[in-house]
Amino acid sequence: MKHKTCIHVTSANEATRREFISSVLHGVASCYDGEVKVCPEYELSGSHGKGPVDWVIKIGDTIIVVTEAKREDINQGVGQNAIQLQASSQRNKKKRTYNEALREDVMYGIVSTGVDWVIIKLVTTGEYNDSDNGNVEVLLSSRTPFTFPINESVFDKSLMLEKLKNLFGQIK
Repeated sequence: MKHKTCIHVTSANEATRREFISSVLHGVASCYDGEVKVCPEYELSGSHGKGPVDWVIKIGDTIIVVTEAKREDINQGVGQNAIQLQASSQRNKKKRTYNEALREDVMYGIVSTGVDWVIIKLVTTGEYNDSDNGNVEVLLSSRTPFTFPINESVFDKSLMLEKLKNLFGQIK
């Protein structure tokens, strides 16, 4: 099946790009029969940041932070997402026992412009306390963003589904 797009997402305004990203997130979530929830404007707080994030994907107790990047600067979105992930990690560690807090903590984030998508993995090791966040490592899914072929005047649904599966399959 072939679909047509009415506007190029790369040249679209923020509201249009946000709507597209939200549609992709809800489309992926709908494949999991209610086990995956998408929460827009989710409130996070930690020593490095406080406030709403664009979206959170909840899978049980797992939280994936999603950030909409400005169309010109996905790198700024990556930095913002890493800080939001760290704030979420701090919030979660406060609820853990001492031994649980010593283990490696892995969180995932997604940054998107609507066309370009980056998966982020934040790994925190060591004990968390108010003055020390342990050792934090930010890993990107690839050196370059993953690009969806949505700016073609006609695109194939099966190709899009395969691309989505490959992108979101990186989160484990």
